Amino acid sequence: MRRIALAFLALTALAALTAPAAASVMAYQCHFPQSRDRDWVQPLIFFGHDTRSGRVVISDAGILHFNEGQPAEGRVEVTGAEITVHWQVRMRAAFNMRVLMTYRARIDRRTGQVTVLALGRGQGIRQERRGQCEMRELS
Repeated sequence: MRRIALAFLALTALAALTAPAAASVMAYQCHFPQSRDRDWVQPLIFFGHDTRSGRVVISDAGILHFNEGQPAEGRVEVTGAEITVHWQVRMRAAFNMRVLMTYRARIDRRTGQVTVLALGRGQGIRQERRGQCEMRELS
């Protein structure tokens, strides 16, 4: 049920990217089998990329929890067959300590393979996960 709600929220956020001019929007639903719900890299991450405007939104359970139910916006770089997405989220770590998490995801658009690196600024937090994305064009 939680994944259905996450997917619904991600698609709702993605609708904000879609302009009446029918921009090309790519959706990446990425699964990380090694991750658990309380990891810095969540088991399921959704990316929505408007290829015309360059806007990208990112959604996962952690982002929605710490960002008042809203997806995060990021920065995207496209080089050949690879897309790299950067974003930040203010979260709380153990003992209610605030931490600014910086993320980078690299997605191979040919194979769907993805690597996400999570870094906690000034906290020594580093987590890297590899996974697989399902990709589809939404418009």
